Amino acid sequence: MSQAIVHFHELKVDRSALSALSNEDVAIYGMLSHISNELNVFSNLLSTTHSSVEYSNPVSFAKILQHNVLLRTLSANLYEALDFLDDLRTKPKGVSEELDGILSRYYSRTSKLKKSIGYSINRNIRNEVASHYNYSDAKRNVRAAQDDLDASVYLSSKDGNTYFVFGEQLMFVQRLIRFSEANAKYKDADTLAEDWLGWSLKVVKLFKDLNAEVFGFVTDKLENHEFRKTHYFVEQNMMIKNGAELLPLFVEG
Repeated sequence: MSQAIVHFHELKVDRSALSALSNEDVAIYGMLSHISNELNVFSNLLSTTHSSVEYSNPVSFAKILQHNVLLRTLSANLYEALDFLDDLRTKPKGVSEELDGILSRYYSRTSKLKKSIGYSINRNIRNEVASHYNYSDAKRNVRAAQDDLDASVYLSSKDGNTYFVFGEQLMFVQRLIRFSEANAKYKDADTLAEDWLGWSLKVVKLFKDLNAEVFGFVTDKLENHEFRKTHYFVEQNMMIKNGAELLPLFVEG
């Protein structure tokens, strides 16, 4: 099998190298690194879910569902990440003045994001679709649902290829419909989706910028912070071109 090359600028360090930092500074750096890792994974996955080819159901539904599940999960994680940063406003005891100064420069951006309509959309999706399974939410959607709501079922001998359209229609699509009915701006579902995605991208950008600054603060405290250029060979199927539509939908069998 042919191989591809992955390039890095590599810094090999361990926990002991962070000894110049307080435990509180290390905890914040660790959490921001964790958030950054998850955002990178979801960004890569989402970039492979779009399809320019039109299919009929169940293929079309499977494609849309895959994209929506990943986007909802990313969106819910962004909500939690924003709350984490907001909680640091009180400057926990032990956090250095230098790190607190970096964090404080981002609080105006978090305040603006939390006051926007995108935050309300995100919060509702996170609370009712992405991270919670509440009977009361399901019942509320049932009461609002129209009789023609799609409840098709596609069964397969492979569980991963089985789809219950009603779940997505009732818990996600119907929730978006209720949101649009409460706000005239969102009578067009595309406008709602654009505001939701636009908000999510702004939060992603905020954390990428913040983590870059905090990483710079951390590396300045290291005795050895020289990066070296490295590369690794991987199987070709582990590397995709940016924007390629290659994330599998179905299990063969």
